Amino acid sequence: MAGASTIRIPALSATVLVTAALYFARSIFAPLAVALFVMAVVWPIQETLQKRIPKGLAILVTILVTVVVMIAFGSLIAWGLGEVGRWFMANTARFQSLFMETTVWLEQHDIFIADSLSDKFNAASLMQYASSVADIVNSLIGFSLIVLIYMMLGLPEVDDFRQHIKNFDNRTAASDFLHAGQGGTNFLQAIETISEKARTYMVVRTLASILTGVAVWAFLWIEGVDLAPEWGVIAFALNFIPYIGTLIATVLPTVLASAQFESVQMGAYVFVGLIFVQSVIGSYIEPTFSGAKLAISPFISVVALFMWSFLWGLPGALIGVPLTLAVITLCDLNPSSRWIATMLSGPPKNTLAAQDVAHSVEKEVMKKMSDAH
Repeated sequence: MAGASTIRIPALSATVLVTAALYFARSIFAPLAVALFVMAVVWPIQETLQKRIPKGLAILVTILVTVVVMIAFGSLIAWGLGEVGRWFMANTARFQSLFMETTVWLEQHDIFIADSLSDKFNAASLMQYASSVADIVNSLIGFSLIVLIYMMLGLPEVDDFRQHIKNFDNRTAASDFLHAGQGGTNFLQAIETISEKARTYMVVRTLASILTGVAVWAFLWIEGVDLAPEWGVIAFALNFIPYIGTLIATVLPTVLASAQFESVQMGAYVFVGLIFVQSVIGSYIEPTFSGAKLAISPFISVVALFMWSFLWGLPGALIGVPLTLAVITLCDLNPSSRWIATMLSGPPKNTLAAQDVAHSVEKEVMKKMSDAH
């Protein structure tokens, strides 16, 4: 028991220190983590291109493709939000009428919110909100530029980095870290596994987002809700932020539908319909696409989302789940931390199967080491 306590206390202290470093140095680590994630996603493009064209040109094409995708994604979001904002300004009277009706109904049930809401949603507060949104947009543009700089510097070094890992001495630091006797080879496999999971996550999330956007557009169009295409685009973009984005993409159309039809009941109907659409895609279709490769506990994914959002804001929300998957993969390499991977993973059968393979490899390695001695 004393030995276990001696091990756990330094591990807990190291975890606290690493978390503090990630928070206070987020201006460095957040864009670096996003850049590594994007590099893992786009690396197959560069690897394929540099087999046919010079490496420098392949890197340039890969970066240009990434920039085009980022600009197209940002333009879609700006178009959708811009249309919604113009609709909101043109239909202010409807919102005021809905607000008054809702306030009267609540006051009849001894719920008084008019004064508190009027303090928060006056002209001055709306200007403050607009200024905050502008600041967020500016910071995201600067953040994206830093990510691109990291990518430009990092992509040429990928092959060298892989070679350095292959050359790790399995009798020194790598062997001590992995406790498996294969050193850099296992670490390289872990890096490649993490990269593959990042690509799988991005593909699955993109397909689910496209399906969500189409489903939201179709549902709102059938119900006659204004701006159905714009809401489909917004739902597509926000679906890349798990849970939080889904909630926003459900609440906002509900509010505007209530104002458009001047009926809270219609807003509730739209809300239930959107929840149903999001639940079917998120709870049934998306897990079918992802399979066992992205096995993670739903509860842990929510905790990871809020934790990384607290540490890094919006970038943390975007890549919080892939970062947690990377942590699970690394923890599963080491017998002393494998219990962490077990607790954070998804269905037990997937985790147990992965552990059986890991234990078999470990026993085989130990057998070879004993035979060599």
